[in-house]
Amino acid sequence: MIEENWIKQDFIREQTDLAILVRRDNGRYLRAIDITGKKRDKDKLYFYDTLERKLAKAPRKKLSFKGQQALEGTFTVQLYDDSEIEVSPAFSLLREKLNKESTPEIASKICGVHVDMIRQLAEKVATKRTCTYIGFTSAKHYHGDLMERSLLLAMALSGNWGKPGTGFNCFLVPDIGVGGVGARDKPIDHWAKPLLGLPNKFGFMFKKMKKDMTTEVMMSEFMVKATAKHGTVAPVFFLYNHAGYDKLWDKPEWNDPTLDRTFGEYLKEAIEKEYYNEQQYKPAPDKPPKVLMLIANNPLRRNRSARTTYVEELFPKLDLIFTLEPRMSATAAFCDIVLPAAWYYEKDDMTVTFHLNPYTALIEKAVEPPGEAKPEWEIFNLLMAKVTERAEQRGMTSFLDRGGRKRLYKDLHQRFTMKGHLATQKDALKEMVKVASAIGTFPKNFDYDQFQTLGQVRAHGIGPEGNIATASNFDTSKPFYSLAKHLDEKIAYPTYARRAQFYIDHEWFLEVGEAFPIHKDTPPVGGDYPFKIVSGHVRGSIHSMHAGTPDFLRLHRGQPILFINPDIAAEKGIKDADMVKIYNDLDEAQFMACTSSSVSPDQLVIYMFEAWQFKDWKSHDNLLVGMPKSIQLAGDYSQLNYRSMQGSPSPANDRGLRVNIVRANS
Repeated sequence: MIEENWIKQDFIREQTDLAILVRRDNGRYLRAIDITGKKRDKDKLYFYDTLERKLAKAPRKKLSFKGQQALEGTFTVQLYDDSEIEVSPAFSLLREKLNKESTPEIASKICGVHVDMIRQLAEKVATKRTCTYIGFTSAKHYHGDLMERSLLLAMALSGNWGKPGTGFNCFLVPDIGVGGVGARDKPIDHWAKPLLGLPNKFGFMFKKMKKDMTTEVMMSEFMVKATAKHGTVAPVFFLYNHAGYDKLWDKPEWNDPTLDRTFGEYLKEAIEKEYYNEQQYKPAPDKPPKVLMLIANNPLRRNRSARTTYVEELFPKLDLIFTLEPRMSATAAFCDIVLPAAWYYEKDDMTVTFHLNPYTALIEKAVEPPGEAKPEWEIFNLLMAKVTERAEQRGMTSFLDRGGRKRLYKDLHQRFTMKGHLATQKDALKEMVKVASAIGTFPKNFDYDQFQTLGQVRAHGIGPEGNIATASNFDTSKPFYSLAKHLDEKIAYPTYARRAQFYIDHEWFLEVGEAFPIHKDTPPVGGDYPFKIVSGHVRGSIHSMHAGTPDFLRLHRGQPILFINPDIAAEKGIKDADMVKIYNDLDEAQFMACTSSSVSPDQLVIYMFEAWQFKDWKSHDNLLVGMPKSIQLAGDYSQLNYRSMQGSPSPANDRGLRVNIVRANS
């Protein structure tokens, strides 16, 4: 796109950081502190204004700029100590890097797609309104962040966001009242008026306090602080310090070759540099957990290598393991106590609006739950009542919650039920409907009785947080697309550069060559073997909840299968329906082979199954490592700071993991 001048230069200048000046001596942004020597200027960045022919500070509150920012060129700047350096716009450095490392000819050799096809795709993206899709697969690649950053860069260069028919779609989950019920100890009638719209009020206050603050930036910073306050922590801390994953993630031979430190060494450095404080770094290494409570979680299927790490490393440390489950999952079989939960048709509930479906449907109880099974809310209700009762019997008065706040045992049950307001599952559901209506996700004054009559309701909004996160207003009469406010109102982005940021000058990203998005091969996690695992969702179940149901198993082979290219299978003496064994440095698992011409020669396609469906309960999950990407522990850098649901290394990176395959009896 750059070579053919198909790019939208005005869009790039206004919306992205590619016009911001970068020092050629150390790769860092040129900051005002470099010129003034004053600490207060440490976050102020620069353009080169081609009209005035001089440096100009990049606005931090609005994207609009009166001059014209240079995208190319090298300029000399005098620093506060009278020394001189050369600087260039980030775009200029990007062009140099692409010409050196990522021409269509180079890319073709890496991915196998013909050069002409790459150029044709680039022309289509650049010359038409283009909408792209980011699914869950890229997020499960070790270098998935580079893949997604690269895709977003192509959209930026072509000006493809902030207007109908453009953008990128991953998933959008409107707020249906879960947070409003779960985080409050009073019904919405007590808090709706004083608290709804608080983000806007806070935004106004902060704008008055700080000239360069926006509502979006304020909310981003607020989420970082709220995450720490409420005790939500990055999952890698628990897995590394207590579940035995240190033995997997610290193997140098499995590491990204551009990293000179192991995951554990990066973690140690992150703590020393206070990227995470004491409240965020939990459970601490010297405070092993004693009770494991599993809710909507089946780690022996979901967590990579958990069949070994959890069973051999974590479980022996625990005094009690219990779960709420509607079925006997692989993990439930290891629990001391299984509290039977009602299945989705045995209780009142509602669906979560997800992605492209704008409707939330009511789920009405069809049959009574069998035996002692109960809806989850009622199980929690009984647990809270019993904990309150036992605490009184034992003379225990208070405890510290995960946010470090003192709580009274005697208030526990009353707070959970809102003083009896939420006694049943249906009570909680009715309250969620009221919250969803109050925050604008459901129609105004919409109630449970209307929900029962209609059976479903169309989303009328995505909630206050969703509006801020997407920087767009929701209109039921129009297609929804994100980032509109950045184009229409020129609102700055909640990033360090206050623009859509493609150059990350954090020291760790610079060290490993990832300041710009680039291509990197997946490290040889699990050993250097010829085949790469690719996975997805099974035919009869989005998740594994139906994977062992006989009716669904009859739709296919009735047992765990893997798909292999027929030519490769023939070379290895494998026939369709043969039992095969896959293995790597960690373990092995057996499957029935299913040949398919749609599978690449170096791929094995495997879907999810329960461990008990395999010989010796050894599923392919036990070959997976979930190696997190160490540099994603980076902090003290605006958008890289950890907040709930984002900003931490994923322990689920398994796409492209290396294995080998042989016939099971060979």
